[in-house]
Amino acid sequence: MLAHTAALALVALAPSALAKSHHASHTATASSASVSDAASTTMTTYTISPALAPGLCLAPSNSTNGATLVLADCSDNTTVFRHNTKNGKVRNMDSGLCVDVTDGVFSNGTLAQVWGCYSCNTHQAFDFIAQSNTTDTNGTVTADVLGNYTIQWASTDYCLDLINGTAQVGAEVQVWKCLDYNDNQKWTLDEVVEVDETEDDGALDTYNAALAAAQNAARVAASTSAVKRHIYRGAHHGRSHH
Repeated sequence: MLAHTAALALVALAPSALAKSHHASHTATASSASVSDAASTTMTTYTISPALAPGLCLAPSNSTNGATLVLADCSDNTTVFRHNTKNGKVRNMDSGLCVDVTDGVFSNGTLAQVWGCYSCNTHQAFDFIAQSNTTDTNGTVTADVLGNYTIQWASTDYCLDLINGTAQVGAEVQVWKCLDYNDNQKWTLDEVVEVDETEDDGALDTYNAALAAAQNAARVAASTSAVKRHIYRGAHHGRSHH
């Protein structure tokens, strides 16, 4: 599994040239119309694997609207998702797109896809649910003692389902009526380790040093300009007496 990193705290750096990616290899590209995740909402990043194939992870087939949700090698940069417990959004950290039920169709076999994240889109709300009453906490969600979850389309009885239980790279995911005994609907989560990159790579120190240098240069320039004006005025007044 990749050692993934993501920013725990955002530091506002004024010059855009000094802006750093909040994740070593995952850059969110959600549009301005996308949902803004509230600071007070609990969110944790995960890779999501089918219980039938723990070495594979969910990922979008590409980074455009309508890309199907498929299985990929867990080392792929596109396999990290963040679950927002307030609105149920499951956002892909590479593309910024959210897991979505195609056209919101309530039917067995409807493909899962990714789409721009919108607060009004009920096709994008999912609950992570333990499959038994014996539970074990992992981050912000709870699973059964085997670590299995169902990922249920909120307010419906449909769950994410691995089509025909095909556990191979490129296999697509659909929604299907939720069934406790259906192994195609069992998923495991691997929480992504998060660190503060501002402490790791010195970005904040670099910015502070650059800002101090710019401010000092501005003071020197202002002082030099004032001296030149004083000299010019003195020379001008000296000539006026002759």
